[in-house]
Amino acid sequence: MLPTTLCALTVMISTHAQALFPPEAEGLTPVSLCRALESIEPGKQIPVVVSGIYAMNYLYDPEEPVCRLTVQRSTCVEFSPELDSLPEFDALHKEFLRVYVTFRGILHGPQVVPEVNDTSLPLGARLTAANSAGYCPNNFYRTLLVVEAILSFGPVPEEVPWHPRAYEEDFPQDRPFPIEMALPKYPPAARALDAQGVVIVAVTVSAGEVTLAEVQYGDPVLIEEAVEHVRSWRFSTDVNTSFSVEYEFRLEKRPMNEGRNPVIEMRLPFYVKVIGPSNDW
Repeated sequence: MLPTTLCALTVMISTHAQALFPPEAEGLTPVSLCRALESIEPGKQIPVVVSGIYAMNYLYDPEEPVCRLTVQRSTCVEFSPELDSLPEFDALHKEFLRVYVTFRGILHGPQVVPEVNDTSLPLGARLTAANSAGYCPNNFYRTLLVVEAILSFGPVPEEVPWHPRAYEEDFPQDRPFPIEMALPKYPPAARALDAQGVVIVAVTVSAGEVTLAEVQYGDPVLIEEAVEHVRSWRFSTDVNTSFSVEYEFRLEKRPMNEGRNPVIEMRLPFYVKVIGPSNDW
């Protein structure tokens, strides 16, 4: 269950937000951020009106911390060059670094990148394309919202979390836990290329065994390790289910005496994070 401060967020916005244009006047029906992200296909663009928190250079919705598990829960944000500056909005964002907003804009879907097995292209070209397939700094975000109008904006309560990742209690309580697995590794080839990113794998479990691990999104240099790891999972023999798991691979600078072993965070079975040492330490 979300903190009670989030339940009061709508009231605060209706009281304090500056409404610039009603969304209906823009000819679009407002939708949740999750709904918008679920509807966009790779390589496509769609007009949307969405609400959420604009923080730094991304948008997330604290009232929907868990999107469908194949969808990243935030989107990169850029502002159209034709958009007029709003001093009040700029001042609020500069002071607090985040603003509750309603944006109208164009949502860009994940960039289409060569498949890892597309041998018609050299490996170097495939890796270069894959490693630059995201949006915003570090190519982390799979989608991009180009803002054409700011329909409303207002302050964000301090209690509202900064990060769009789900709360632990928002995961289903009856989710299946693997009873056995190998430890995930940071792919050596990815570390050599300073490659980071997210891999989404759709998993099917039959009688406790992983019978299908299908990549839905991910950089080619990271895919193999994610699939190999999830195939090492074992469940009790009465488990028959399907779900998606998000693998997040990140690099960090470390002092020499902290070693090369990866740091691993897991919220099973939906999320695995592997943090490896970068090459410039």
